[in-house]
Amino acid sequence: MRILFLGAYLPVFPSPVERPESVMGIGARNAPAYVGIGSIGLWYDFPMDNHTHTWELPLATLEDTAFVEAIKETFTDIYREWFSQEIMVVNHDLPILVRALRRVECWRVFLLLTPWMLARIFAPSQAPPIPIPEAWRGPARADKPYTVIGPAIGMVVRETAEKAHINYHPRIGHYLVQPLIQSMESFTSPDEAFEAWNTVIRTRTENIRELNRRCRWQEDISRRELFHPTVRET
Repeated sequence: MRILFLGAYLPVFPSPVERPESVMGIGARNAPAYVGIGSIGLWYDFPMDNHTHTWELPLATLEDTAFVEAIKETFTDIYREWFSQEIMVVNHDLPILVRALRRVECWRVFLLLTPWMLARIFAPSQAPPIPIPEAWRGPARADKPYTVIGPAIGMVVRETAEKAHINYHPRIGHYLVQPLIQSMESFTSPDEAFEAWNTVIRTRTENIRELNRRCRWQEDISRRELFHPTVRET
């Protein structure tokens, strides 16, 4: 199995945030708030055998309503245990919310709002062909503190390359996280947080359209110049 371990996402909300290493995970102290738009990485090859496929999926058989309630209850307990006494970084006015749940291939995909991040979550209904690193298998994580993001990987969903972080909780099992916003202090309501992400999406879409328009314009100009040579003023 060929898997992509990734570097940092491109920062969009650039203000640095101080996060406890035990909570944030690998190399995350003083990390900037970021959205999951792009990254860099290296390919590593893993042997594909049953030993590496150690996904735990205790919620996989639940119908969607019960699944959402289980997610909200678990993250509410995570907040109480790990974030309720935090003064910095966490926005205690924001609730735990699940939005935009849909099924995509073997995944339940949804937006998760918490007082410490807005993220896209991929929760599998069956074990995907992605090996779990030994340090992130259920028994290894049983007594570990909560970590916002685990090791980063690359995957393919609907023939599109995606980047996400493996995570684990005994009540949820294994799931993947795409952090979208990790600087939540300025938001006064859930709608503000979701609108901030919508603004990022709109800006990105407009930039892509503009880039495509410019590329087509350059292509058309080059074609005209190729077949109809003219004198250009410089």
